[in-house]
Amino acid sequence: MTHPGVYQIAVDGRVKDAIRIAGDFLPEADKNSINLAQKLKDEMVITVLTQGDSSSPVVQTGLASDSAEKSKVNLNQATATELEQVPGIGKAKAEAIIAHREKEGLFETVDGLTEVSGIGAKTLEKLKAYLEV
Repeated sequence: MTHPGVYQIAVDGRVKDAIRIAGDFLPEADKNSINLAQKLKDEMVITVLTQGDSSSPVVQTGLASDSAEKSKVNLNQATATELEQVPGIGKAKAEAIIAHREKEGLFETVDGLTEVSGIGAKTLEKLKAYLEV
């Protein structure tokens, strides 16, 4: 971004809006390293990688000390491996979540997980602390 900083953006803003307001991508930016459609949240930090950088992109929400918020897994972006890191989600449930997401579309809320085979209300309550959309 040509003008990094703190910006006020509409409640329904997306990462693409923040990047546009900050002056767009630098020429060396890896535009594929970040999800431009991700919804913005208050106190969100967005870091765009440069081309050839092998690091993971950084999109953080909350304060640095807010580890619970930063560690949440996004249901609409997570890989099977990332989902398997969530307590209570094994390989089969991770694959079922991804299959549901690919067939039915993105989850609108974490509660939408009850539509996935094998995830009921009790399981959902245990998973809510670790997941977000």
